[in-house]
Amino acid sequence: MDAADYAAKLLLETREEIVRADSKANLIAAAAGIGVSALIGGFVAGDLGLEDQAGLTQVMAAFSAVLLLAGTGLIGAVIWPSTGDPVAGRAHYYAEIAAVELDDLEGIVSAGAPESMARDLQQAHALARIVAKKYRLTRSALMCFGLGLLLAAATATSSLA
Repeated sequence: MDAADYAAKLLLETREEIVRADSKANLIAAAAGIGVSALIGGFVAGDLGLEDQAGLTQVMAAFSAVLLLAGTGLIGAVIWPSTGDPVAGRAHYYAEIAAVELDDLEGIVSAGAPESMARDLQQAHALARIVAKKYRLTRSALMCFGLGLLLAAATATSSLA
């Protein structure tokens, strides 16, 4: 396998990893949405309430809510599209292609064709950084959700005592 083929393979694998990272984040977002909706529904319906609970229980519930909200925000950041900044006169990815007029596109593509390996490497590098950020945010969101749910369970237990 020559260097150009290897660069193209790296790009393909990086694109696949983005799909996996987004799929994981979407699954976590769906589960979090169900859990948060159930909690909000319980408070709105009056089935859950903290007004007659001890101060410590209220503080624990507040910290739990903050952690769950932070986890939701972090998962939202993972799912939010990363478009990058297009470079004028280049057609390395969709945003750059969209930024040029159709009449100019053929000339830009023809001029860039000999640099296909450099293009693949540039794109693989940019996408790999996005993947790393998505996984870092996903891990942080899972920590927030885990701690928030643990604290919510402790809050529920202390309110029963």
